[in-house]
Amino acid sequence: MVTKEVISGLDMLVDVAIQGLASMFDQKSQMFCARKVSNSTDIKNEGLSYWETLNALLGLNEAHQYDIKIPFDIESATRYHIDRAANIDDAKHLGAFLWLAARSAPETLSDLYEKIVLSDALDRFNENREGRTIDLCFLLIGLCEIRLSDGEEPVYLDELAYMTRQLLFVCYGGFGVFRAVHHMKQAPKKRAKYGHFTDQMFAIYAFMRYAQAFGDKQCLKIAIECATHLVKNQGELGQWWDLYHVETGKVARKYPVYTMHQDALAPMALLGLRERAGQDFDEAINAGVLWMHRNNELDIQMISPTLSVIWEGVHDLKKKLYMEEPFTSLAYRPGKEKAKTLTVAFECRPSHLGWLLFALAGYVEE
Repeated sequence: MVTKEVISGLDMLVDVAIQGLASMFDQKSQMFCARKVSNSTDIKNEGLSYWETLNALLGLNEAHQYDIKIPFDIESATRYHIDRAANIDDAKHLGAFLWLAARSAPETLSDLYEKIVLSDALDRFNENREGRTIDLCFLLIGLCEIRLSDGEEPVYLDELAYMTRQLLFVCYGGFGVFRAVHHMKQAPKKRAKYGHFTDQMFAIYAFMRYAQAFGDKQCLKIAIECATHLVKNQGELGQWWDLYHVETGKVARKYPVYTMHQDALAPMALLGLRERAGQDFDEAINAGVLWMHRNNELDIQMISPTLSVIWEGVHDLKKKLYMEEPFTSLAYRPGKEKAKTLTVAFECRPSHLGWLLFALAGYVEE
């Protein structure tokens, strides 16, 4: 069992996420803001975002299942969006929506399939035809959650899930890295040569859930292979680097380092493999979280309990210098000159706090 001794500051992280999301929620629209931004004089919410709302609700519902107190009516907010699902026009949104509905309100599933035209999901969205990894991941996870829920399944679930699995499998380069996109007609072909850390985490989680839901051992093997490779390339301060070469598996660009990767996405995927496959990545998980507690390149506390935010991460003002640079060591502490090009992004998104709760709420001790 993972405890607070393994994840540094676990209770504080969860509390900041709960309070932060409460401050980002707009009661009138039942939506979350796009982001909270700090400048020299104040901190404020900006815009409203359906994507951020789905991510936030996933995390809050997970916390609610573990009897963590939510300071507003999370069930009402979730049902509000389930009742308004007909206009989803994006594969990633559809997957996240299915994920949310299956985990929080499985009794609604039988009425949703026709409303959201689920049977046509692979053909309807360009993102799927182009092989965008992140979109395929969310769709596959959503389908897996249907199988793993108590809700009614559509008759075509096995076929649709398998076809999605195959498209995602094509995005795997074989060296521990999933490409961001398999093929795009209008985008530069070089995009298919790289995969972001986010692509890897959701691909690991998607294949892990597919293995659990449909009994596919090959998917679990690939998930473990990808996770092991990323842990091997983790920075000496616990950084999860941003971009990877698909054809070699090497780090292509280190920055930005996002806090969401450190305390949410990496724990979500790696703790999942710990539970499903007995893989122990505890040291890497804690190193990633410790990076946020001043153990980073700028010696900055990335978590603010007072403001109920976690700053977005460390960005490189000259990030192009890191692309294609042939590092001889993939783990280093930048020297003073390089450190001068690094800066903190003083903003916080609901999706970050939502994924933090999804990953960690179940490990808070009563």
